[in-house]
Amino acid sequence: MVNKFYPKYKKVKIEIYSKYPELIAEQFKKINYVHPFNIFNGVGGFSHNEFGKIETVALFFERDIILEEVKKVDKSAW
Repeated sequence: MVNKFYPKYKKVKIEIYSKYPELIAEQFKKINYVHPFNIFNGVGGFSHNEFGKIETVALFFERDIILEEVKKVDKSAW
């Protein structure tokens, strides 16, 4: 019901893939990011390159702010 009347308060799951997940986590702490997040380490199936995945759940209106902060640390994160 809340999502229907106030769509900006809708919760979204954000997945961030980066070679530098620890730096992104430090940036989250620096900006006092209040939502919990998880860091997973993986290896690419074809390239065999190591990468990190950060998962978090945030409000829809926070999405762009979070992605801006990620890009400050790692411009190639997606």
